[in-house]
Amino acid sequence: MAEPRSDSSGRAASPSWLDAAVGLVRDFGAIITNRPGATLPAWTDAVDANQLPGLTGFALQRIRDLDVGTASLALHRSSVAPKAA
Repeated sequence: MAEPRSDSSGRAASPSWLDAAVGLVRDFGAIITNRPGATLPAWTDAVDANQLPGLTGFALQRIRDLDVGTASLALHRSSVAPKAA
């Protein structure tokens, strides 16, 4: 088992795989929030390169439906129900 890492303050640092997972989840959140659909393929490549079990499966689903996912990110829609006339 790997030795625990510590940061400059001497506190235990998170494992590198956890740091990678946090970064990738944040990046995906930015993709969903800001809707730059063109960045989705690069994100899935980054997930694949890190081989994080839960995220890799999720990214593979995005690759399968990449055209749909990219197109849906380009749409500006609202989740608010339309008002009755």
